[in-house]
Amino acid sequence: CNPDSKYNRENITLKVSKDNGETWERKVLLDQGKSRGYSCITSIDEKTIGVLYESSQADLIFQQVPLEDLL
Repeated sequence: CNPDSKYNRENITLKVSKDNGETWERKVLLDQGKSRGYSCITSIDEKTIGVLYESSQADLIFQQVPLEDLL
């Protein structure tokens, strides 16, 4: 999970790679705006990922993402 931009801290995106980061198969956009971009990922249960990140709208956001959206 990181900013999906080469030049700005924007488009906070949760990504999945099955080849150690060579390619990114799935991406879930969490925040489209400009932000500080730091994030932390945790497992909530067998079907859900939790992401805490600095968003463009608030200092901290906690968002739950179903694994089926990533896999």
